[in-house]
Amino acid sequence: MAIIKKTRNTVKKEILAEIPKTVQGRRLFLNKEMKPYIGKPLHCPALGVDVEFTRASYHETIRNAAISKNSTIAALNVLRLIKNATFVEMDLPQSNKQKKKFQFIFVFILNSHLLGYGDVKIIVGAQEKGDFLHYSVTMAK
Repeated sequence: MAIIKKTRNTVKKEILAEIPKTVQGRRLFLNKEMKPYIGKPLHCPALGVDVEFTRASYHETIRNAAISKNSTIAALNVLRLIKNATFVEMDLPQSNKQKKKFQFIFVFILNSHLLGYGDVKIIVGAQEKGDFLHYSVTMAK
């Protein structure tokens, strides 16, 4: 069994207080807060590769993370969570979006733990051309 590294929530209290109560409000909030991540490669020790945030993966993250307030907080901590993530499993793409829009040939499930909130599931996809793209981040069920 892999040891899960624990990650501290680094989102400032002022920003946490601004998180809206509605899903649509959280989508707009995440859209503003996560825009600097687009095009930013990040080294993922669990996979030993750089993971890139594209515009499409950014929108997918926002769509999934806006569902709950805790997932929104996890998305705001995604850079640190990826750095502390552990490999869980590798699978084939499940959804048509993963297969067609993102052109993933493999999907990697990573796990991390956000102190005070719980386990976080991170999905990273590998494309045939060798790119690794961040796909989504949500609270693990």
